[in-house]
Amino acid sequence: MIGSRSVVCVSMTLALGAAIVCSAMPAEAKKSKGDPTSLCLSAKEKQAARFCAAALSAWSKFDLKGDASKRDAALTRAGTKLAAAFAAIEVKAKHDGVDCSASFVSSSATGAFTAVASTVNAGLDLGSKDQAKCGSKILKAAALECQARLLAESGFRKDPTKSGASEKRLGAVTKAQKKFAAAFAKAKGSACPTPATAELAEAQVDAASDGILFDLVASPAAGNGSFLTIDGVKTTYEGRDYDPKCVDGSPYKFFARRGTVNRLVMYYQGGGACWDQTTCSLHTCDQSVDDGDNPANRHAVNEAGDLYTHDQRHQRFSFTHKDSDAGCAVVTAHQDTRTPSS
Repeated sequence: MIGSRSVVCVSMTLALGAAIVCSAMPAEAKKSKGDPTSLCLSAKEKQAARFCAAALSAWSKFDLKGDASKRDAALTRAGTKLAAAFAAIEVKAKHDGVDCSASFVSSSATGAFTAVASTVNAGLDLGSKDQAKCGSKILKAAALECQARLLAESGFRKDPTKSGASEKRLGAVTKAQKKFAAAFAKAKGSACPTPATAELAEAQVDAASDGILFDLVASPAAGNGSFLTIDGVKTTYEGRDYDPKCVDGSPYKFFARRGTVNRLVMYYQGGGACWDQTTCSLHTCDQSVDDGDNPANRHAVNEAGDLYTHDQRHQRFSFTHKDSDAGCAVVTAHQDTRTPSS
């Protein structure tokens, strides 16, 4: 969730600041390679797909062999390869003028893989050859689905505005779901007493891939709970320098909070306006940003009159101050890493 002053020139500066990130290629270039930030994320999602497949494959082999030390070694190797791949991607991105080091995969992914294995193996006797094979096959199918979902997201991320990009991603995810369901049904048969259903197992796989995507696309720099105050910075766009400031000349600031779903809602609350020296000198609009403008100091109320919670989605809401001051703008950021499903 992000908050900001509703000063037109500042809003334009923010928009221009965002635009410059997407303008790494020179205007005279014959063919654009794409947005460097998106390309970095796409490359990391591709490597994360390999990581997810390798980790769940390690669990698949564990079901067959029962060797925990080899499983753990394989998990460690997968993590090491991912870190090395990410480092190389970040070097390339930095060469293109982008720092995407805040995009990462946290250690919680290991717990998510364990949850998938625990769901599949519940009720199975891995000492039984047939039951061990069943668990192994289901986990192998889970590895392939997790990989397919992340690869679909990687392909989409390269150029999400391309015609048919969303449909292609959805098609890939749907195909992966159908393959997993078929593999699960074939593996379970009559000699596999796991109480897990295809839907339950798939939900665990989805949770693992969603968690990875959340780490990759939702910047930790925006915090995990309270709003952070972020200072505006100078930006150069098309040869012109922009230095965002408030009406009274004080530094511009905005407020940010890391969300839980991948949606960004920009909400600017009215703060008045001025259009020339006379009207601006009459203080017909808010003059500065201070701690009192932090959205954490306000109540957000939706149309039903309920207090707005940061994880609600698609709610229309207005902000009411705790005091009589009436002027700021608020941006609410939701990060939804779930890939589309049929």
